[in-house]
Amino acid sequence: MDFFNSIEINKKNLIDNLKTIKNKAKNKKICAMVKANAYGHDLKTVVLTLKNNVDFFGVANTEEALKIRNYAYKNKILLCGAYNKDKLKNLILNKISLTVFSFFQLKEILKECKIVKEKAYLHIKINTGMNRLGIKNIKSLKVMLNFINKNNNYLILEGVFSHLFNSESKELSNSQYLKFINFIKNIKNLNCINIHFENSRGLFNNVDYLNICNMVRVGISLYGLEIENEKLKPVLSVKSQIIEIQKVNEEEYVGYGKTIIERDGRVAILPLGYADGILRNYKNNYVYVNDKPCKIINVCMDMILVDITNVNSKVGDVVTVISNDNKKLNSVSFISKNVNTISYEIVTNLNHNRFNLNILEAL
Repeated sequence: MDFFNSIEINKKNLIDNLKTIKNKAKNKKICAMVKANAYGHDLKTVVLTLKNNVDFFGVANTEEALKIRNYAYKNKILLCGAYNKDKLKNLILNKISLTVFSFFQLKEILKECKIVKEKAYLHIKINTGMNRLGIKNIKSLKVMLNFINKNNNYLILEGVFSHLFNSESKELSNSQYLKFINFIKNIKNLNCINIHFENSRGLFNNVDYLNICNMVRVGISLYGLEIENEKLKPVLSVKSQIIEIQKVNEEEYVGYGKTIIERDGRVAILPLGYADGILRNYKNNYVYVNDKPCKIINVCMDMILVDITNVNSKVGDVVTVISNDNKKLNSVSFISKNVNTISYEIVTNLNHNRFNLNILEAL
């Protein structure tokens, strides 16, 4: 692709983040969450970088699961979300582990297994308070377990899990954990399956009463975001170029919406905007031109207007729109706080179809 803009992925930071996570998780297995294009970090790059050092990859939908199977032939892949009936054949044949949260799903899976003469690997999801997916009563769990046991030539119970909805709170997390214990004590041979509950924040907030779990599902910490830990480094940065510079007089309009410049100055035009995932409310945030912070005056669909009055710059200069340095005013952490959102939304909004991808290899 031939664009002025690029997304840079720092593989060293990604690998180092995984090492930090493994040290924290001790002997637990690692399920690396790579849904939503690896949280906006490029699915293929992340999977190829991590595949020899994680136990599972976790995704949200069928398309993501089958893409990963093209890059990682031997890895376990857990589809954590729902899937259409007509996709089951392909999922089973590709040995994608399936999340189940209803008896109806089990019957559909068994039917397809008998047709293709293959086994399905299942993770039962328990609803302990998130109230999204998951079974909510022990009776339902027992019915599902009996069904799996009776059809164990086709249905393999590979795991059981739930999801922390507020891992910042040890009290709420403990309440969920106690519910989880009440469910899984009905499962025989727990030591033979994967039990997972902790997410990134749960792991780094020392939710250590989850000691019955033997696997952790980590997403945002892999990418060095959201979690306050000095060893975790952001993996992604976004670069652009100045394509034009306008001299603008005080009180003249700059871009849409009667936005004015408050002094005589120079305005740099960058060829990206909200179509690329740089939101309109980035206005008044900063980019870095020649390592100097410059305020964003306005954001259009495919152009950003930046005040460069106090910076010596020219057309063609590289501009850092999003930095992987947490100390910069345009780090994902700073941006998300300034626009009143979370890091997840900043990186998953990036439209990779409109960027070059630049991979910084680990040395």
